[in-house]
Amino acid sequence: MIRLVKNMIEVISVNNNVGTQSIGWMYFLCGFFILSILPGCKLIARDVSEAHDVKWKDFFVLKLPAESETEYKLLLSKGVTFEYSWKTDKGIIFYDLHGDPTGDTTGYFKSFKKGSASNSSGTIVSVFDGPHGWFWKNTNHHPVVVILKTKGEYTRLDLKKIETEHKSID
Repeated sequence: MIRLVKNMIEVISVNNNVGTQSIGWMYFLCGFFILSILPGCKLIARDVSEAHDVKWKDFFVLKLPAESETEYKLLLSKGVTFEYSWKTDKGIIFYDLHGDPTGDTTGYFKSFKKGSASNSSGTIVSVFDGPHGWFWKNTNHHPVVVILKTKGEYTRLDLKKIETEHKSID
């Protein structure tokens, strides 16, 4: 638990100056509280672009239960670049950073990077329009938290899904 807290503090305070660290602490405490009371919660996301001098546009905390898997994807246009960095709180997990071309019905996807690790970072240039993201598989006998940071020209599919699922009451 202490290691998780240390990792989350590091994520929030990346490139923050003293003035924005207090805001980061507030978000950290709120996020940590949500994680602690919602054991089934898989994703907590926060847009960090409002903070001064922050390198990352978004960061996400994904909870992978023991022996489970999940995917997280961003929608990219052909030729755009996005940067990412992720790490786990404990343990090595399998990952596959890949993209699926929009409109493809054959099941084709392009893997950019895959392996087993406790962290990965890099820059991807999309070679086609479509969702790009990660498949993570936790083969450990304990839960693992993945902390993902991203920036670039993309649309978050989790926000797009929320917008289409919530209809106006008017």
